[in-house]
Amino acid sequence: TSDYIFDLDRFASFEGKTGPYLQYAAVRISSILRNADERGVVSGPLVAPTVEPERDLMLAVLRFP
Repeated sequence: TSDYIFDLDRFASFEGKTGPYLQYAAVRISSILRNADERGVVSGPLVAPTVEPERDLMLAVLRFP
């Protein structure tokens, strides 16, 4: 474990290296899901966020193409 503090505003910012990293992560996830679909891999059930920061992160990721 670490003392890492997640700050959505800081990591969603396009200043510094955080914005491009989030875009890369979104594209990578999309690629993984597409490859899984092409191979017939069935995903598990969707899990709703249980705390507000999880919900905020999920909504922020949805804004990326």
